[in-house]
Amino acid sequence: MGVYFGKLRLGVEVPKHDVWVKSPKGYEVRKYPACVAAEVHVQEGNALRGSDGFRALARYIGAFGTPENEKKAGIKMTAPVVTQNIAMTAPVVTGEGKDGGGYWMQFLMPSQWTMETLPNPTSEKVKLK
Repeated sequence: MGVYFGKLRLGVEVPKHDVWVKSPKGYEVRKYPACVAAEVHVQEGNALRGSDGFRALARYIGAFGTPENEKKAGIKMTAPVVTQNIAMTAPVVTGEGKDGGGYWMQFLMPSQWTMETLPNPTSEKVKLK
């Protein structure tokens, strides 16, 4: 389960999804199909928790200048940015980071990219999934 808050900018790709619940307060609970993502695990206790994960992913796609990936290929931003608190969801989370607490942050990749065509990250923090 991930969380996204905020308004979308014009021209930002949003994956196709089903709306399960539409709240009168303006939020939606959505189901997304499987898609390719770049993700970072941020350890519990990190003072820069929110910005740490976001910055590593933003550098991978080139949001701050030269992309930090093997091909130096710019990748467009999409929405939503997904976060998942490990401590809260540990019974259902599998894989790296399960026992370390903290949280995962993911950027969903634009639909034209696949695991075969995405450039590998140059940072060990960023994983493709």
